[in-house]
Amino acid sequence: MSMNLDSSSPHPCISSDEVLKSIARELKTAGISNSTHQASTFRNQRFLLQSFLTIPERASYLFPGSKNYRSIHVQERLILIAAETTDHNNVLIAGVEVLEYTLTPHTSDNQAIVPERFVYIAKIDTSGNWPIPGSESQMKKSPVRALVHGYLNAMRCHKIKVSISSAPSSTECTQQLSTCTPKTSLYVFARAQPQYLFAQSIKNRGKHILNDRGLIRWWKNMVGSAYFKQGDNSNNSSTKRPIQASWHIPGCESERHAAAITQTGTDDADMWTYGHHYKGSKGLSRDIIPQFPDDPKSRMIQSDTSGRGAADVNTFWELMAISEECGAGRMTGFFRVVEEGTPLEPSTEAVAEREEEEQVSMDSDVTVVEEETTLDPSTEVEVIEEDVSESEPDYTDMINVLLNLDFASLETSIESTQRWQGYVNKWRNMAKTCDSLRIQEHEVDVQVAVKSDAHVASSPATAPATPVNFLGAGMIKRKATTSSPATAAPVNVLGAGMIKRKVTTSSPVTPAATAAIGINVLDAGLIKRKETASPPVNFLGASLIKRKQPTAPPSIIEEAKRPKLDDTK
Repeated sequence: MSMNLDSSSPHPCISSDEVLKSIARELKTAGISNSTHQASTFRNQRFLLQSFLTIPERASYLFPGSKNYRSIHVQERLILIAAETTDHNNVLIAGVEVLEYTLTPHTSDNQAIVPERFVYIAKIDTSGNWPIPGSESQMKKSPVRALVHGYLNAMRCHKIKVSISSAPSSTECTQQLSTCTPKTSLYVFARAQPQYLFAQSIKNRGKHILNDRGLIRWWKNMVGSAYFKQGDNSNNSSTKRPIQASWHIPGCESERHAAAITQTGTDDADMWTYGHHYKGSKGLSRDIIPQFPDDPKSRMIQSDTSGRGAADVNTFWELMAISEECGAGRMTGFFRVVEEGTPLEPSTEAVAEREEEEQVSMDSDVTVVEEETTLDPSTEVEVIEEDVSESEPDYTDMINVLLNLDFASLETSIESTQRWQGYVNKWRNMAKTCDSLRIQEHEVDVQVAVKSDAHVASSPATAPATPVNFLGAGMIKRKATTSSPATAAPVNVLGAGMIKRKVTTSSPVTPAATAAIGINVLDAGLIKRKETASPPVNFLGASLIKRKQPTAPPSIIEEAKRPKLDDTK
């Protein structure tokens, strides 16, 4: 359903309902079937999906001063996934924030205007509460991967209907409707941060925080699997739509260098083109590169370093490689995937038959009257949709509420999720006719496998029952007790005459006592004692002893050396 901005600005946005249904299908696909997985226990895991979508607003900041587009509009979308715990409480586990742009180009009067779509994934985060602690749930792929794949599939499958009018001022609408899938460009900026959407989740022990290299590798695999490894079934088109995918790490000149650092390999080199997204372009960076909010490219374009965007594209990326955000030891990745649109397909429906629906008038000969999707509309869960009044918190206030919660542990996460749901219910109950913010919810049950030693609470109606074998009384073999006299082991008892007791030395031993106990006592004459020999001593004679002559004092020696005077003289 299209939203009316003004008389000259269309925005064929995709319904949040279809986005949630696409994510729900991905979650079901991520579940494990008991026929293909060897596990002892299965149970149903319930997920709650929430979508918050703003009304379209003008976004001239994307290409300021550009004359290539007649109008540019943006919608902000927040998608959250909550999982039910074993005690039937919901806890938020993952979320993604995206910006959806619709660009209406300038065309001649004889050409149909088909808008382009830009999708910028601004933030993605997990709370660290999956798998649910204590449940040991196992899925073929994580809920956050199902979240990204489901959203991208919905955007790729979305079709719009346009009406080509031969008389723009005519009051009678007899034109034929045409459908097409618009050209869609996906932009991803990969920069590792400990937390984006879930405050204090960095303290959660269950959260796995990737470094710069790991995050770039994760995004490359994620986007590649969404566009290339799922085939072309998602767009439901008989003609394969051309896809151009590129990735770039500022500071890494070659793909071999980038692949070696991130450990991504080169097996998918035929799918990706390495290098910045605008090779060969000679225009100014501010006219070619979109300026998304909170994006380092935008800050570089608006800085004096690049001459306020006056630098060419090649010079711009050289400056990005040495910038504070992408250089100085940090590693960031930029991804861009462009999928061409489909040609207009005639339709027999007339615009007059749809006057009761919301329509968006355009300045030219083309009017976007509604949108549809090629996804399967079937669903098992009722979708709840309400609008929030303009007097109530807007999208920014809603994000601030989320950022002020606490996800440091499972207990605080459950409490924060309950507070968050209270805000959502309050906004829904106070909703009025104005549609400044659309809130939608979707529940889905997914079969997951759990370890046999994990204690989980599963419903008997939904979880497969585990067979129990009951043994009869005759088949039970009990262990015999050792305390029974009949089965006690034999004990050898020694007679009194076979016990030899130790004689204590403190009591006198009489001959009668020694004879009683059989001890041989020797008489004193029969005991031979060892004689002790004295060590020999050598005695020296007087003549063998040499005594040391006493040394006279020096004064006496000097006196003796003097010549004696003759007394007769």
